[in-house]
Amino acid sequence: MNYVRVVVAAAAVLSVYCAGPAVAQETKPRQTVADPANKRLTVGDEAPAVKVAKWVKGDPIKSLEKGTVYVIEFGASWCQPWRKSIPKVTELAQKYKDKGVKFFAVAIWEDTKEKDGQTYHNPLPEIEKFVADMGDQLGYNVAYGGDEPEMAETWMKAANRSGIPTAFIVDKEGRIAWIGSPADGLDTTLELVMTGKFDPKAAQDSARKKAESLAKAKELGQKLRNAVQGGRAKEALDVAREMFKLDPKLFPNAAGVAFQQVMVNMGQQDLAYEFAKEMFAGPIKDSEQDLNTMAWTILDDASIKKRDIDLALAMAQRAVEVTKNQDGAMMDTLARAYWDKGDAAKALEVETVAVALAEKDERLTEQLRQQLRNTLEKYKKGKR
Repeated sequence: MNYVRVVVAAAAVLSVYCAGPAVAQETKPRQTVADPANKRLTVGDEAPAVKVAKWVKGDPIKSLEKGTVYVIEFGASWCQPWRKSIPKVTELAQKYKDKGVKFFAVAIWEDTKEKDGQTYHNPLPEIEKFVADMGDQLGYNVAYGGDEPEMAETWMKAANRSGIPTAFIVDKEGRIAWIGSPADGLDTTLELVMTGKFDPKAAQDSARKKAESLAKAKELGQKLRNAVQGGRAKEALDVAREMFKLDPKLFPNAAGVAFQQVMVNMGQQDLAYEFAKEMFAGPIKDSEQDLNTMAWTILDDASIKKRDIDLALAMAQRAVEVTKNQDGAMMDTLARAYWDKGDAAKALEVETVAVALAEKDERLTEQLRQQLRNTLEKYKKGKR
């Protein structure tokens, strides 16, 4: 079985998918504290206070001092996207360490644990291990926000951010200059702030437009959930089209999930194929998740009566091209497409690469790696 999680992807879209910009973010349930002021936080506002449970790395930062620029990053020890963003933020921290910029991260939304029938919440050892494992890759201060982290409320929730990692830039006047994913504009905005070229009004306008887009995204996410749950195939596909018109970056795999739902769960296969070909002709040509989800659904789902192997192969080839032959999931799907086309030699060649990539992929469990190894053995035997 391919380890691109078609079902999991569907669940993501139908639950937390529109909670925030999905690119490079993860979300998990968490405990929160009350927010009596119910204050919204946006660009131009005064930065809230710094209140954490414990500093895990570096000297404590108890308050945000005027005259200093701060980059505050929120993450969690379980969050792979945060792990991936840390080296880039570390590079920025090194670049600006002698230029009046202080960087620190706050770990929030850590898991509640169950043991011996008792519920407890002590993620501090996990956070400390995470920081130790990152070593020099994590070159800035880190704090544990607490069991019910106040900064998750006064910063993240107030800013309507429900995905991590999320970073904030606080300017020398103590005001929020920027909010977003560390991978999406942190470096360029920080450069503008430090060179005096930052335009607060333009930033506020940009933040307002982004907030409007997120609100619309949330609305579309609800519409997609309703359409899927109501079995309204055409409506679900139309909503997916709206999502791409709004901003494809906000909806990774939305087209793939809509296709999978209509194709498999609703049984409207002709309609689903029509949608897939339309999307492949332009909107999803650079979206490896959408391409891979559609291709794997066509190849693997038992309910499909007519499999368009040529379409699946073309989509899988494009997904591999987009990921520059470096993603085992995409390679596994491509190998399957070659196998189903009857090209056993090519399937074996590609699956060999898929397994090698999977062995180095930290996202995968040993069980998933074993599934790919089993597939490789099947291809080696040449038995269909």
